[in-house]
Amino acid sequence: MVNRNRIIDRFVEMVEIDSVSGREGQFKEYLKELLRQRGLIVTEDRAGESLGGNAGNLLAVWPGSAPGTKLLFCAHMDTVEPG
Repeated sequence: MVNRNRIIDRFVEMVEIDSVSGREGQFKEYLKELLRQRGLIVTEDRAGESLGGNAGNLLAVWPGSAPGTKLLFCAHMDTVEPG
């Protein structure tokens, strides 16, 4: 069952983290820890370094042994500055 309050609380928690493009390192660390707590294996590339930012891309894998279709989920960690 979906816990609406938990989803809202998590959303507010995430929105409160400053993650403007090039400076999303704090959000990256938050997300990396959240994924690891849920059993995913998380690695980070060095894209941030080569682009002058403070966060690379995260790759999170949930290992499994059952055959079946794989799922790929892609999202941005950065936001746009207000104004």
